[in-house]
This record gives sequence, structure tokens and C-alpha cells, in this order.
Amino acid sequence: MRVARRYAGWIALALVVAGATGLRLGLIAAGPDPDIDGYAHLQIAHRLAREWRDLRVHWVWLPLWQLVDLVIASLGGGLRAVRLFSVACAAASSFALAVVVRDGLAARPAKAPWLAEAEAVMPFAAGAAHALWPQNLSAGASAEPEAFFQLLVLATVAAWQRQRYAGAAVALSLAALLRYEAWPLLPVFLAMSLREERRARSAVVWFAPGVAVAAWVALHRVSTGEWCWFLRENRAYVAGVWREFGFATRPLEKLAHPWVWYPYTVPFLSVRAWLWLAAAGLPWFVARAPRALAVVMGSLLALITVVWVARSNLGLERHFTVVIPAYATMLAAGVAVPVAALAGRASRGRADVTRAAVIVALVLVGAGFAKARTRKRAMLLRGHAEAAFVVERRVAAALRAHAGPGARVFTSDATVEGLTDFDGSRFVRWKARDLRDVHLRAGDLVVAAPGDVAQLHAMEPVAREGALAVLRRR
Repeated sequence: MRVARRYAGWIALALVVAGATGLRLGLIAAGPDPDIDGYAHLQIAHRLAREWRDLRVHWVWLPLWQLVDLVIASLGGGLRAVRLFSVACAAASSFALAVVVRDGLAARPAKAPWLAEAEAVMPFAAGAAHALWPQNLSAGASAEPEAFFQLLVLATVAAWQRQRYAGAAVALSLAALLRYEAWPLLPVFLAMSLREERRARSAVVWFAPGVAVAAWVALHRVSTGEWCWFLRENRAYVAGVWREFGFATRPLEKLAHPWVWYPYTVPFLSVRAWLWLAAAGLPWFVARAPRALAVVMGSLLALITVVWVARSNLGLERHFTVVIPAYATMLAAGVAVPVAALAGRASRGRADVTRAAVIVALVLVGAGFAKARTRKRAMLLRGHAEAAFVVERRVAAALRAHAGPGARVFTSDATVEGLTDFDGSRFVRWKARDLRDVHLRAGDLVVAAPGDVAQLHAMEPVAREGALAVLRRR
């Protein structure tokens, strides 16, 4: 009984995480990842097996996620396995946030008894809110790197709080090779290390990632012949998309008030009126949240906002994923703290009554939130998955049915490549218009629009799906 009471919070959190994990697994079972970039990452990973010396293969992306995909592919996994890795990262992040909040509050015990009772359950409430946050469902079931990045940032903060500086340095170095948002965290940790008693030891937290970033930039310069080519290319790509889709002339919500797009609009679109609970928890977060968590999350939120206002990215909602831990913690505080204050006053300071009231309130709010927002978002995402890439799925099925042993597949479609689950070495990524009969062996397959392969004569059609045809060399 004592053991159950001691670990009751962790057991409750594990049950919530298990439920959220089940919803993510349901999304994977419903259909493919609707985000096309995940397929491009996997295609790059397949190319890395042969072209690892050419860093231009990574395009504007940092290398770590493609390397993760490469490891998974080398173990025989495909896009589904990559998505399962994200599921594991999302589950681990909820526990990591609970650890961060617990350790941070333990270092600064509350003086008011009622606040101490609220903060006793805060770590588990924050972890549960994080697991149930609707946007974490999609990020945690995606072949994109957001769930992994979120976990690395939380791992950095957790290790920093425990003064395990080597662990924090490793986590932040990995994050800096995964997403550019981690780069500005180096001066943030530099500033925090100057306030540490062990400045020499804590310096590794920002110095090691700095070396990793410098090494990547230098190697990229050697491979491309241009300093920071990826930044120029990214600006050109973003500018091209803005022109192509006419962002500047369309009445888009994210352009109407760009400064509040990430701080307010994106979380509101996810949780709607429940965001007021997070607003109620903001004063507690500013005053009592673990300092490293507040500083890191605040810096990241400021960064993605400034980058969006400067029109240096596309304002994607998934960029918000890394700061969900802050909003989840505020939401938990917005329930626990006011209820503890009222219960403590009504019960004249009885700790057992105060804690019981907080737990009951958190359970009721959590159940309502899960039904109104988490489950509703899961149903919406299932519909997206079921409708995603229907033509490409049928083409992939035709390839699996007709590709004999050793047959190559000629296609430049990254989505089809990812959905086949074939080994990457089987693909030849030429444009269809460049193909000639002499390039193909007997049994080779070509996936292309029929008009793009009119020059091929020794081919027989085996399937036609939408605008794509699958042809086999006689």
C-alpha cells in the first residue's frame, strides 16, 4: 500500500501516457503520414547509404534526422518504424517534463502549505497535460523530427538541473544537429552557465554544441563550396513558396496578426477555450516554474515568433511542438493552483483536504479535456490519415506485387518510395523524361505520368492509378 501511494503519481501519469500512445498508434494504423516532408527525409536517408560524402544530399536540413532514418532503414524498418520512433519519443517527453518540474520545484519548496500541496502533484499533472495536448498527437505519430527534438530539449533541461553537464551537452549537441531552433540555445546556456557556481564544468553544455555546429558548417562548406549555403537556399525556397501560393495577398489568419501566431493562435486552434486555463497558470509559471525550463521555453517561443514575423519560414504549426511543455505546465497550474488556494482557505489549511481537492479537480478537468480536445483531434487526424496519398498507396501496392527479386524501381516520387518499404538501394531516382529503353533491365519498373515516358517502347503497363502509371520492362 505504501509503495502504491509513493508511486501513485507516476502510475497515473503512465496510464495517461499509455492512453495517448494508443491514440497515436491508432493514427499510424489508420493510414500514412500526411506530412510529405517525412518521405523526403527517408529518401535522403536511402541516398546517404551511397552518397554520404556529399552533404548537399541533406538539402537545407540538418543531418541528424536523416541519420536516424538511415539507422532505422539499415535495420529493415521503413516509414512506419520511423513513426513508431516518434511515438516512443512523445511518450518519453511526458515523463521527462514531469522530472523537470519535480526537480525544479524540489529545489525551491513552497512556503505556503496550500501551494506546497498543489505543487506536489504538479509534475504529474504537467506530464499528463503534455501527453493529452492535441498537437502532440500528430507530432508524436509523424515521420518528422519534432517529437525527437522536443525530447532532446527536455533532456537537456533535466540534465542541466541535476548538474549533469556532460549529459546536457550531449542532448543539446544532438538537438543542434536536428533543428536550427537549438542554435540560439547556445548563448542561452552560456548566460545561464555564467551564473553557475561550477562555471568551468557547466561550460561544456554550450561549448560542445558549438563545436558540433561549427563542424557541420565547416564540412558543409567543403562539400558545397559556399559558406552556409543551406541558409541561402532556405531563404530562396521560402520566398518561392510565398510567391507560388500568394501568401502575401491571401487573407490567412497567421498573417493577420503574425506576432501572436505562435504564442496564442496556434495553441488556441489546438485546445480552444481550454487555453484560458493555461493563461490562468501563466503567473505561477513565471514565478515558480523551474528556471531553466522557463528560460529555455521562453527563448524558443520568442525565436520561432521572430523568425515567422521576419518571413523566414512558412509558419507551420508543427514548429510550436517544442514549446508545448511550457503550455502544458501552465494548463496544469491553471487548475491546481486556484483550486488549492480555495480548498486551503475553505478547509483552514488541512493538507489532506487541499490535496484531495486538487487531485479531483485535475481528474475532472483532464477527463473533460481528453474528451473534448484530445479525442476529437484524434478522430480528425484519423480522417486525414485515411485520406492521405490514396493514389501513391495503390502505386506502392502495385510495386510490391509486380517487382521481382533484384528489379529496380525508377521514380523520383519520394512518397511512393517511402510507402513501398523497399530497401533504398532498389530505387533509381531519375526524372522520367530522361529515361531511355537502354537504361532499363528486364523486370525493372517505372513510376511516372504516362506522358513522361512516351519515349519508352519496351515497356508494358501493369497498373494505372490516377495520374501515375506503373510500367515494367519486358
